[in-house]
Amino acid sequence: MNDLSNLTADLHFDAADALGRLAERLEVTWRSPLDQPPTLTSAGRYTLLQGGKRIRGLFTMMVASAWGCPVERAVDVAAAVEMIHAASLIIDDLPCMDDGSLRRGLPTNHVVHGEATAILAAFALMGEAFAAVASSAALADRQRTEATTALAAAIGPPGLTGGQYEDLYASAATLDAVERVHRSKTAALFVAAAELGSIAAGIGGPRRTLMMDCGACLGLAFQALDDFIDVSDTAAAAGKDVLQDQARANIVTIAGDDVAVGRIARHIATARDCAEASGANPVAITALLAETERMLIARRRSDTARSSSTTGGGDDGRSP
Repeated sequence: MNDLSNLTADLHFDAADALGRLAERLEVTWRSPLDQPPTLTSAGRYTLLQGGKRIRGLFTMMVASAWGCPVERAVDVAAAVEMIHAASLIIDDLPCMDDGSLRRGLPTNHVVHGEATAILAAFALMGEAFAAVASSAALADRQRTEATTALAAAIGPPGLTGGQYEDLYASAATLDAVERVHRSKTAALFVAAAELGSIAAGIGGPRRTLMMDCGACLGLAFQALDDFIDVSDTAAAAGKDVLQDQARANIVTIAGDDVAVGRIARHIATARDCAEASGANPVAITALLAETERMLIARRRSDTARSSSTTGGGDDGRSP
């Protein structure tokens, strides 16, 4: 899923336009202001603006559009989601966390800017995320309050921070236990993306809940795909450190490839069902889910080919 701009699925959503609007919003926020230390700004820009698919921000705008909301009304909340995600990557890569040295094919933030500056950049990104929501002229007062609450919940103990803590210290030994960690560490921000997109569109109640369930399943599928990458790819191919989970269980190491593939397919199917049941127009979201499924199939073929190649048979190890 290297080029999400091709996911224009109907006349109501143009992924390339949405990603362009999001990129512009992020760039404007993180231009070097006169009253901010330039090194801190550079550190924030380094993770936020270099590379990445911006899938969470795109999903936020897809959800808003699915409810008939113009994309421009969701750009601020989508930018907030992306800034929180960037902050979480900086923190995840710190030596005291996952000790990552490579992210998106580049040295990680703390390797380039030092640990102290990287940590401060993460705080700055989170602060700017809340500022983007609180100052959004596209939202009414009630919407800004709801969006702020949703973003805080995604970061707090039930969300990213709690999930990271459990990933570091808990000894998840079953598939369900691992997925409970993933629901907090990874899926929480996808849930927030779905909620923020719905808030921007003025949608609440059971319809919003169904879309948030869609986000949760999409997040779980993405994390499981990341587990495949961790155990099967080289760092050069993945663009980041691999074999990070050797000391911790993940879906693939616990359940094996076949069960993990089935689990991912089930999450994608459930996400599609939730989007359709919500009453929204989920064409663009369905296209995103189909692309996620395509990634899974390609990953599976690549792994099978690589295994066959190392045992002396099969093709050259490259997926079609």
